[in-house]
Amino acid sequence: MITKEQVWKGLRLELSYEELGKIDQCGNYERDDYYDFDLLMSTLYKMLNREIDFKHFLSWCILIANCFSYIKFSNSKLNHLYCDIGWFFDGISFMDEYNKLRLLESIAMLKHYDYLVNKAKKKTKKPFTTNGVERILCFDHANWNYDSSVYKVIIKDYNTQEWEIRYFDDYNFEYDENINYSFVDDTEFANIFSEFYNEKTKWKEIHNMNF
Repeated sequence: MITKEQVWKGLRLELSYEELGKIDQCGNYERDDYYDFDLLMSTLYKMLNREIDFKHFLSWCILIANCFSYIKFSNSKLNHLYCDIGWFFDGISFMDEYNKLRLLESIAMLKHYDYLVNKAKKKTKKPFTTNGVERILCFDHANWNYDSSVYKVIIKDYNTQEWEIRYFDDYNFEYDENINYSFVDDTEFANIFSEFYNEKTKWKEIHNMNF
C-alpha cells in the first residue's frame, strides 16, 4: 500500500519522475481526502507556463486518477464527483504533446468541477456565473477536419433575463481564464433549455450575446 504521505508528496511534485512512476503503478493507496483545488490548479498552470516537465506532468495526472478512487465520504454526490475528477485527469494523461488550448480547457473544466464540489458541500447555491452571465457548454461532436470539438452553448444573462443558444468550434477559440464556463451533459442541457419555455418564464431569447 502507498501511504498517504507518499501520495501527497507526489501530488505536490516532491517526487522525481521515476519515484512518481513507481507509485503510479501501485493499485492500492491509503485513503485520505486528496482533493485540493489550489494544488491541482497551480500544477495545471505550471504546465501551461512550461514550468514542469511534460512527462512528469502526465505521470502526476495518472496519480490523481488513481488516488481519487480512494477518497470516500458518506456524501454519495461528492464520491461521484471525485470519481469524475479522477477520470478527468486520466483523460488529460493521454495528451501526446503540450497543447495550450487543451490545458486552458482543462483549467476551465477544473474550475467548474470545484464549483460542483462546493455545491455538493452546500457552500454555494448560486449559478456558476461571471458578472451575472452563465455560459453553459455541452459537447456535440468532433470536427475531424480541425481535430477540434464542437459545443452547443447556452448563454444566460441573469442581469437582463436574456439568453441565446449557439454552436461554437474550439479550433480557433481560447478559453478566457477570467470567465467561468459550465460543462454539462445532454440531459442537463436539454433541461436548462426547456426552462426558457415555461409558461411563467420572463426570459427573452436574443442574438449576438457576448460569449
